[in-house]
Amino acid sequence: MWIYGCVWVSCPRAQLCVLLEQRERDHRNWVDALEACVRTGEPFTLARDPHQCAFGRWRDSFQTPDLIVAGFLKRIDRSHGEVHALADKALLLSSKGRVDDALGLLEDARHGVLSEVMVLLTELRSVLRGSLRELAVVLEVGDRTFALAVDSVVGVEVLPRDKFRPLSELPSLGPVTLASCVAERERTHDLVLVLSGNGLLED
Repeated sequence: MWIYGCVWVSCPRAQLCVLLEQRERDHRNWVDALEACVRTGEPFTLARDPHQCAFGRWRDSFQTPDLIVAGFLKRIDRSHGEVHALADKALLLSSKGRVDDALGLLEDARHGVLSEVMVLLTELRSVLRGSLRELAVVLEVGDRTFALAVDSVVGVEVLPRDKFRPLSELPSLGPVTLASCVAERERTHDLVLVLSGNGLLED
């Protein structure tokens, strides 16, 4: 018996909350490091391009069908770019001997644009935590019925048998005990795991 239906999770919400908390700390530390360089004259080596920091790289690759999450991220994008623009402004002032002006710029940012990013990230985490709920996908295998607990169901589709391929096509997975093969989705051509109903029922 095979389970042909698949559950796609865009990004588990609990993991996303942890990631956002880490990126919040990153940007507080980024501004602290920038201030230290302004004070000492040492080179600033952290990312100035908002697309090159850890949050920016993640953000450029992350997509979500959740309109609330997408809305928060669009608002964060604007302020996030302004935070990274501080580096060029502050270091230019410092290079002209206007260290006090550069420090004032950073202090204003802590209470302004950086604070806005932090508030939005905190609010987004609150929304995500408030929406965490366990969903059950009920399956029938022979005369037995059971459920799989998932974070969210993004899509359901029938996978044609001629689209099935061996697990060896995804060598990065390592040992997988519940899946017997992979299948190619017709519309997107993504590869997904096909679960074995008998494997799921093993004690």
